[in-house]
Amino acid sequence: MTVLGAAVALTAAVSVFNLLLLYGVIRRLRTLSAPPPAVPGRVAPFSVSTVDGTMVTREALPADALVGFFAPDCAPCEELLPRFVAAVGGRRDVVAVVAAGPGEDGYVDRLRPVAAVVSGAAAVTVAAAFGVRGYPTLLQVNADGTTRDLPQSAVEHLALA
Repeated sequence: MTVLGAAVALTAAVSVFNLLLLYGVIRRLRTLSAPPPAVPGRVAPFSVSTVDGTMVTREALPADALVGFFAPDCAPCEELLPRFVAAVGGRRDVVAVVAAGPGEDGYVDRLRPVAAVVSGAAAVTVAAAFGVRGYPTLLQVNADGTTRDLPQSAVEHLALA
C-alpha cells in the first residue's frame, strides 16, 4: 500500500511541475506574439489595402473620419449593419473594417457602396492600430489623430456629422 501512495504522490508532484512549466510557456508566448499595445484614444501607424485596392493609412484619414468595426459572427453587428449603411450613405470619409469569418463576403458586399472596406488580414492590422477589443465598434478620428467612441444609438445621426 505504501508503494501505491508513493506512486500517487510522485504523479501529483510531476503533474504540478508540468502545470507550472505550461503556465510559464503560455506566459512567454503571449509576450512574444502580442502586438504592441495601442495608446488609448490614439491610432497607431498602419498602412493597408482596401478590398478595392486603395491604400488606407493613419496619416491619410481625414479629420472626423468614421471607422466602423464589424464581425460577421456577431449578432449586434448584424443588427447595426443596415442602420450603419443607411446612415453613412452620403459621407465620403468612412472606413469599414470587417473581421475574418463565415459571412465576411456578405458584409463586404453590403458595405462596399458606402465605405472603404478593409477585410481579412488587413482588418486585424487596423483593429490593432485602433486598439479595438470588441465588435461592433464605431470610432470617429479627430483632427489631432485621437479617436472618440460613438455609441451605437448615435448611428442615425452620422450622416449629419
